[in-house]
Amino acid sequence: MEFTSPSAAAAFLVGGSANGRTMWHLQDEPTTTLAAWEDRERDEADQQAAPIGPLTPPTETH
Repeated sequence: MEFTSPSAAAAFLVGGSANGRTMWHLQDEPTTTLAAWEDRERDEADQQAAPIGPLTPPTETH
């Protein structure tokens, strides 16, 4: 069975409304929710992004 989101799968399991981001936990880290993992992955990706240095206006060339 396929679901369109983690919350849809969670709602199916509990028989009603459910937040899949907080209900699902990592198999290898049972205390880590899907939400925490997604936040951690996003933060790590943000840290790896190349920082932009100070910007200066272009100089005119003639």
